[in-house]
Amino acid sequence: MKFLHAADLHLRAADASEQLQALKIIVHLAAEHDADFLLFAGDLFDSDHDADRLRPQVRQVLEVWDRPAVLVPGNHDARSYGSTADYGDKALLAQGDIQVFENLGELPLVCLPYRDKRGFADLREDLARLQGPLVVACHGTLYLDQWLGWLREEKEDVGDYFPVFPEDLQDLPIRYLAMGHFHRRFYHTTSPILCCYPGSAFPLTARELGPRSVAVVQIDGEKSAQVNAIHLKGVPWYQEISLKCFPWREEEMFQELEGLLAGLKPHARPVVTVTGYARDERLLRERLEKRLDKLGGPKPRVNLFDYSRLMENAFFRMFAEQIHKQDPDDDAEAGAVSEKALEIITLGFSHLQKRKR
Repeated sequence: MKFLHAADLHLRAADASEQLQALKIIVHLAAEHDADFLLFAGDLFDSDHDADRLRPQVRQVLEVWDRPAVLVPGNHDARSYGSTADYGDKALLAQGDIQVFENLGELPLVCLPYRDKRGFADLREDLARLQGPLVVACHGTLYLDQWLGWLREEKEDVGDYFPVFPEDLQDLPIRYLAMGHFHRRFYHTTSPILCCYPGSAFPLTARELGPRSVAVVQIDGEKSAQVNAIHLKGVPWYQEISLKCFPWREEEMFQELEGLLAGLKPHARPVVTVTGYARDERLLRERLEKRLDKLGGPKPRVNLFDYSRLMENAFFRMFAEQIHKQDPDDDAEAGAVSEKALEIITLGFSHLQKRKR
């Protein structure tokens, strides 16, 4: 039994062109890996309204492949898969409380469609009655101790829906738990059971860094299931660029930016963060935005301290002026030490200024 597990494409009618291309790439990968079926674990669409608008285009993409595509409702598209919704002859729609597909491969596929104010525990008894082993798919929040570090940050972006706790999974014959809902990256664990979040199939926020992925899952008899992350080549993704700014090195900072932009990997879009100090934050921000305008990433995040406020301090101004009077060509090593000293004292004085606020 082999299948492709994807999630969280969040198709939007307003800007669906690139996202529909991502769906085409996913379907192509399913065919390339000779998958028995494609499993989409929720939030194929960003809203039920988007599903109504884009259903014909999605149907056209799915019908290119001659094998099933299983569509599981998520919290964003919970009402997009009714009995009258047409996604093509090969599409299998998860409906009701529990949907079991028996003939997709070696094991039954059990889908738990998202419903408001419902958790995994509410379906546990029904799952326990099913003959195992099983593959289970759902869209929600899996609370594992080893994931608590990133779980809080993810929930700030996507919220808390359809909770799944480790005790809910005890004694259930689940060979693989296919999840959707968390966007940032590919998450995978084998404890307490084999489980995977493939991450968003298309980046929605600047926090979703790195190439987008899907999971190829293979289950052979009693052997341990194999799960491999496959990057979606050709799908845009966000690459982080962090810069430090000082008023006496602004041009060097922009030169560094040019070098980093030149080194962007294929289909990467920059997420630029600038911290430090500036004589004129507005002008620097405008220059950055103009340079990055057509590269596809978000606006730069600029967090700069007003250097002119530091120059109001007589001692700091005297120190800075003395440093800038030095000719770095006279003694390059001494010039580097002096510049580092200026960075350190700038940092110290800025902390003092913040305390006075």
